[in-house]
Amino acid sequence: MVQCLKKYSISILFIYLSIFVALGSTSLHEQLRFSDGARQIFAILLYLPFLLLILWKIVSDLKCFHISGFNILYYLFGVYYVALTVYRFCTDAEIKESFYYSVVLFGVLALYALMTERKLKLDRDHFQKNFFIIAGYFIAIKLIFTFIEGRLVGNPPINNLYSTSLLVILLPFMVDTMKQGNSRKEKISCLLLSLSVALMLVCSSRAVVLLGLGVLTGLFLMYIMSKPVALKTLVSVGCALVLVASMAVLNVGIVRYSLVREFNALSAIIPMDDAGAIIPGEDTTLDPSEALDQIGRSDAMRSELMKQGIAEVWKNPIFGTGNLYYTYDLGYKTMEQTAHNFIIESLVCYGIVGTVMIALLLLAILRQCGFFRKECIKNWRIWASIILVSLYYFAFGMVQPSVFNTLVCPVFFVAITYYGDLLLPVQDREPKKIFRLLKTGKDS
Repeated sequence: MVQCLKKYSISILFIYLSIFVALGSTSLHEQLRFSDGARQIFAILLYLPFLLLILWKIVSDLKCFHISGFNILYYLFGVYYVALTVYRFCTDAEIKESFYYSVVLFGVLALYALMTERKLKLDRDHFQKNFFIIAGYFIAIKLIFTFIEGRLVGNPPINNLYSTSLLVILLPFMVDTMKQGNSRKEKISCLLLSLSVALMLVCSSRAVVLLGLGVLTGLFLMYIMSKPVALKTLVSVGCALVLVASMAVLNVGIVRYSLVREFNALSAIIPMDDAGAIIPGEDTTLDPSEALDQIGRSDAMRSELMKQGIAEVWKNPIFGTGNLYYTYDLGYKTMEQTAHNFIIESLVCYGIVGTVMIALLLLAILRQCGFFRKECIKNWRIWASIILVSLYYFAFGMVQPSVFNTLVCPVFFVAITYYGDLLLPVQDREPKKIFRLLKTGKDS
C-alpha cells in the first residue's frame, strides 16, 4: 500500500478502503453470510493502511525529524494514548473500541504529515486527477445502489451519510475547476457536480443535505462575480434537480422514499389524502409511510445515544473510559451504536486531556497550512474554501463520528493539505528545522 501511494496516486487508498468498508458492513454480511473469521480478516485489511501510514511516518521521522508544533503534539498524543491503553489494560477496562478509532486518527494525521513533508506527491495536476477518480468512483457506487437499494439489497454496504459527505467535501474542487479554461476538465467537473448534488438530495440525510446546500450557496457567492463559473454552477444544480425529478417520476430505487423521508415531498407523484396519508395502490417499492417516521426515529436514537455518551464521559472526564458503544432498543431489535458525535466520542475515548490534544493538533494543521497568516487573506477564495470545508466537516461531526471515519477523515485532510499548498508561498512550505536521529545515506 505504501509503495502504491508513492508510485501511483492517493485515489488507490480510497478505492482500497471502500472495498473493505463494504466487505465488513452489516448489510453485505446479511446478504452473503460471511463467517465471523472472514469479517475479522476484512476488518484487519480495512485498518491495515492506517497502521502502515503510522509506521511509515515513524520510520521517516527516525531518519529525518522535522521540528514543528504538529510533530511534537503528534508524538505527545501518541505517548499519552499508549500510557492510557496500558493503564486500561491493567485495570481490565475497554481498549479494543478506542484502538480502532485511534488507528484511523493517528493514520490520517500521519498521512497529512507525509503529504506536507513531500513524501507523497500532491501538486495541482496530480491532485485534480485524483479527485476526478475519487469523485467519479463514489458517484458510480452510489448510482448503482440507488437503483438496486430496496430491491436486491436492504441497505448500501457503504454508509450513505459518509459517502455523500465525501462528495460534499469535494464540491469546492469541482466548482474551482470550472474556471481554468480547459474544456475537458470543465465538462467533467460540471457532470460530477450535477451527479453529486443529485445524489446528495436522494442518498443522504436531512443534516447532510442542509449542510451540503450551505456549501453550495457559499461556493456560488464566492464565484458570483465570475459569471462563467456562477452560470456553470447554476446549470449543474439545475441539471441535478431535473435528474432527481425524473428519477422520482420513474420510481427509481429509493428516490421517492428518500424525498418523502427527508422533505415530506412528492404528494403530486405519490397519491395522498387530505391528512397526508398514502393512498393504497401506488407501486412505490418502499413504503413512503415508513419513510415519514424514519427521521423521527433517527433523531430520537441520536438524542438517546448522545445522552448515554455524556453519562459515560462523566464516569471519567479527565481520561475517558473507552466504552464507545451503547445499546439502543429499536423495538423490533437492539443495536450497539456510538454517540454519533465526535466531541463526545473523543471525550469518552481520550478524556479531556486527549480531546484538548486533538484540538491543538487541528489548530497546528491549520496554522501549518497558513490559515492564520494575514497575507494569505489575499488568496481569499482558497481561504474561504478552507473555511467552507472545515465548517462542513466539523458540523457533520455533530451527528456522526467524522474524525474517526475511514473515508471522510482522510479526504478532509487531503483537501486541507492541498489548500495549504495553494495558500502558502513556496519558500514557506518546507520545514526549516531538521533533527537527524539516525544516520542515513541521503536525505529523503
